[in-house]
Amino acid sequence: MTRRTLLAAVAAAAAVAPLAAYATTSTSAPLTPLALAQQTAQRLGTTLATNELDPLSSSNVSLVSTIPGTYVGARIVGDKMFATGWDGLTAFDISNPEQPVPAGVLPLPHFENEDVDADGKIALVSNDREKASAGGFLYVIDVSNINALKPLAVLSLNDLGSDLRGPGHIANCVGGASGCRWAWLTGGRKVWVVDLRDPANPKLVRGFDTPVSTGSTDFGGRGKEFAGATHDVERDAQGRLWVTGSGGMAVYNAKDPAHPRLLAYTGKSGIDPRNNDFILHNSIHPSATSYGPRAHGHSGGPTRKGEVLLMTEENYTDTNTADSEPVPGGCREQGRFETWDVRNYSKGRTPTVLDKWTTEVSGAPYLTGNHAPVTVFCSSHWFKERSGLVADGWYEQGTRILDTRDPAHVRQVGYWLPPNAVTWAAYWVTDSLIYTADVGRGIDVLRITRPKAGAAAPTVVAPIRASWLGAAPKRDMIEESHRWHWACATIVR
Repeated sequence: MTRRTLLAAVAAAAAVAPLAAYATTSTSAPLTPLALAQQTAQRLGTTLATNELDPLSSSNVSLVSTIPGTYVGARIVGDKMFATGWDGLTAFDISNPEQPVPAGVLPLPHFENEDVDADGKIALVSNDREKASAGGFLYVIDVSNINALKPLAVLSLNDLGSDLRGPGHIANCVGGASGCRWAWLTGGRKVWVVDLRDPANPKLVRGFDTPVSTGSTDFGGRGKEFAGATHDVERDAQGRLWVTGSGGMAVYNAKDPAHPRLLAYTGKSGIDPRNNDFILHNSIHPSATSYGPRAHGHSGGPTRKGEVLLMTEENYTDTNTADSEPVPGGCREQGRFETWDVRNYSKGRTPTVLDKWTTEVSGAPYLTGNHAPVTVFCSSHWFKERSGLVADGWYEQGTRILDTRDPAHVRQVGYWLPPNAVTWAAYWVTDSLIYTADVGRGIDVLRITRPKAGAAAPTVVAPIRASWLGAAPKRDMIEESHRWHWACATIVR
């Protein structure tokens, strides 16, 4: 979930070279921004990258190809991929996964539909509400012929009887093996259920309240019921639905998609600022088929297969004003990647945090007293997991490869930081290929060399770009449209 005014704040912050004023003592002259940035990087245990045009990557990650465009999300179904950007839906033939080929395009200006869903027959594209419960729509699209995408139906999400937030941010299929016969819509106070058994005539069945829409510190009204918003729904291999939002995470038994049963909720831990300042963004439950509730008296010890949930805590809101010279849009509270212990969730046990991981810039208070005096648009965002490795889109900090095989000790084992990245998401296509969805670059196809079976990949540390520390010019890839604002942003080349 992204605020449309955020990038403007980031661009403004980039012009102020914030670090120049920070490192002063009574006996020495101020350090130059570049010297201060180099010193900061050194104290953070990494290096400073001063050439803003250089792609930065670990030795085990390489670029295979790039398909230019503007993409915020994608869904892979067999040898096809469906990707959305602010200008519409694009279908790709990925039968040769190293070279995705655009096959069909349906112009459909919308905002923002991060997590496009599809079953190979239909695709769902949702349009965010403009305010309160007005402006939201669900588009149902026939994608059975990827060379000729066709609109099937438009479902209005307006006037739903609530003066609070309405849905439209994301539409997720929840029908499982039966295809996209039901959908849950998020982005508002409630989760809204849509009957898609006749996709040309979608029906809005009902909305149900969820603790996931509790307010958080930066979303507003921390701990206040319905002050926040739902965000995403992920279906695991056992058919359980994991819902994330500003109020944490809740998991449901949804054998009847219109009348689900709450199984477990993160409770106070889900709105604890140490775990979630803004919103728990999305989740994945790996090895779900291995999960089973433990017998009484056997609930201790380390987690087993199926007892770990992976989550992103998205946060790009810089509301920390305790510092004497706060930097607008900085990364003091950047979103993290997290692992959670969900053992016995089906018996109602409250999940607990195992580990949290952030990038190199998250610990930059050393010279300035600030929490992280950087001007990059930074937060963990959409990710996918495959055989213990996570590919995580981290906005302007590129794509991070994380080893979660020991969920209590998450490690970075690879990275791809192209110039001017605005990476919304990363997807595994094969064991060795990753696609990124990047607002400025398009789709990068990355090859990663995995460790041999049973071997541990070495931990790697990524450089920090000088522009992130105000020591080099920074040029944003996105500009606000004069007429349509962030609903139809302009790509700057």
